[in-house]
Amino acid sequence: MHSISIVASLLAPLTVIPITAAIPIVTPKLEARTDCDVLTTPPDPSCWTVLNMTGYLNNWVTTDGKACLIQTKDFSGCYLSIVTPGTFPDCSIINPQSCDYNIGRGATTPQQVHVLYNIYAINNFFNQWNIAIDAAATQVLGDIGEIVANIDPPKTGFPISGILTILSAGLSLIPGPLGLATSTLTKTAQATIEVIATGIGQIPALTGILFPTGTIDSETVQAADMSAQLSSLTATLSGRIDQALKLAETDFPTFLSLAATTTFYATVWDDTTLTTNIVQALNAFIISICLEGNNIHGVVALDTSPQALAANVSASQLAYDISCSSYDQYGVCNAWYYDSAANNAYTLNNYDAMQHNYYSSYELWFGKGWTTGEALFVNAANCAQSGKAGQPPTVDFSGGNFNFQCISQLRMYTWDMTCEYKVGATCEYTDGPIQGGFGQQNTKGAAGGWNNAWSSGGGYEQLVVPAGYLGPWITVGKNKISNQ
Repeated sequence: MHSISIVASLLAPLTVIPITAAIPIVTPKLEARTDCDVLTTPPDPSCWTVLNMTGYLNNWVTTDGKACLIQTKDFSGCYLSIVTPGTFPDCSIINPQSCDYNIGRGATTPQQVHVLYNIYAINNFFNQWNIAIDAAATQVLGDIGEIVANIDPPKTGFPISGILTILSAGLSLIPGPLGLATSTLTKTAQATIEVIATGIGQIPALTGILFPTGTIDSETVQAADMSAQLSSLTATLSGRIDQALKLAETDFPTFLSLAATTTFYATVWDDTTLTTNIVQALNAFIISICLEGNNIHGVVALDTSPQALAANVSASQLAYDISCSSYDQYGVCNAWYYDSAANNAYTLNNYDAMQHNYYSSYELWFGKGWTTGEALFVNAANCAQSGKAGQPPTVDFSGGNFNFQCISQLRMYTWDMTCEYKVGATCEYTDGPIQGGFGQQNTKGAAGGWNNAWSSGGGYEQLVVPAGYLGPWITVGKNKISNQ
């Protein structure tokens, strides 16, 4: 029994690109329209450029809104009180009832429609994010007992800093560098979240609130104590979200930078999507720590499809029966999770029982919606590729991007494809330690009935490999290796 304790800072140093009111962030390319002179909501985001909304707002704050802004320093409050007098909504606080969707009903110009709807939509996004972290925390508390019971790790501590970072990740769990689940998001929503996340990452004042630099308590929390700790962490993050929303709605340069992305009103936000993303990320974090506690690591076979191997390589060449005719709805086939986008196959390797096949575990974890192959495997591989393996989850703003890294703490190794087939070979991985028993002669009388074939005069060995082995020996000839 032992305890895993990862001493972690909450975030890596932040590198951000300053934004000013006069230079909004680059807007996505959208098809321009000529019929933007309408007062309907939600407005068409492609009309932002057509209506010269940036110029309109920069002019408004120096004319109609100047006196109010000098007095109150509250952009949304001033705009609402001047353009829609008598409605008195407060769109700068976390309260879904305080900022009504119909705040634009008093608009008399299309420009007013766009501004009023953005005021509402930005408020809605932060409110939904706040709702999502509470819902995610509740769901994870229901999952963690089953997860720990299923994997049965030694006494394992979950780093508090990593949990808080992942709760913060709801708005940026997108495909690409992060490699998280995309099934709950349409392509439009994925692109929208990416632009919003990048936009937030480029505003130093917002990132300073949501993702402060420095360290927090590096202690770990046990599964039994997770309820109280999650309650405290969600309260911390909720406070940050409230502060960020207030800045986004009251500070004109911040509002303009966000609104100019033209994405806040391009998608109707719902807390279900954000909740699902946070849950799958946090559970991937928990599962990966439990696996590492049991000396179980990930392995990737680059540019390899087990199904293609099974279909295209003759039975006389394959060293063992791959038994993979197709991938299921989770991307799983036999011992592997397959990332079709990158054509990489992942498996788990237990250093204490390397011939254990984790197919049933994948089906349980993914089938219950605890996490996904993208979150558990691909994120870990990207973490290793970035040179940050073993580091806690962080948010990175380098180059103006906004990426959560190392959500999965799974150690990831790569098969050594130059490894020569011979007894006692020590070239299992290019980037990890060899495990006991690899490359040794099979003496168990496994597949094909070859029992210690070399010493029996058969002229060849049957060498022992892990259950999900896809290294270079996979095509050395039938029954030449044993993976079970």
